[in-house]
Amino acid sequence: MPNKDKDHIINMIPHATACDILPSVARHRRRPVIKVQDGCNNECSYCIIQKARGKSSSVVPDKVLQEIDKYHALGFEEIVLSGNSLRHLWPRFKESMHSCKLLEIILKQTSIKRIRLSSIEVNELTPQLLDILSDNRICKHLHLPMQSGDDYILGLMNRSYTSSEYRISIENILKRFNNIGIGTDVIVGFLEKGMIILIKLYT
Repeated sequence: MPNKDKDHIINMIPHATACDILPSVARHRRRPVIKVQDGCNNECSYCIIQKARGKSSSVVPDKVLQEIDKYHALGFEEIVLSGNSLRHLWPRFKESMHSCKLLEIILKQTSIKRIRLSSIEVNELTPQLLDILSDNRICKHLHLPMQSGDDYILGLMNRSYTSSEYRISIENILKRFNNIGIGTDVIVGFLEKGMIILIKLYT
């Protein structure tokens, strides 16, 4: 089964449906994860996501809303929106929809109490997204991969920001929110053709 079809593995179980299994599995998760996007349009030199999963593809908003309502009906009050690159949501639409627009739709059309973003890139932190994070239903938590604090290494990695740009973005977040949690990824053993060690840091 190719990677793109992994979400259908459950259909291979005889005499079972997602509805049969979901409640017992989901009860063990305090925060169900809803994948809204897969693949990536970036070309980081250490990453194989684009080769393994292809270009960015997204779940249409109506299906995202249906999944949120399903989990809410099961008693969950918080969901996590997950994707490899939330900046590249729905690129096939003439007017590209992004994470800000998706959050606006969810806030308007669902009553789930808490919405959390999974890992996002620092250059996705637009003023509009920071404004939306002010909503009480959006969790004050961001995971922003840094990967390296050295501009030369960032260049080898094909990352689209400098260390100073990353620092300025973090400073802007802290000016807006004094109660926010911030996590990051740092590659401490990088080779030009790959990586050795990835460390996750949280504040």
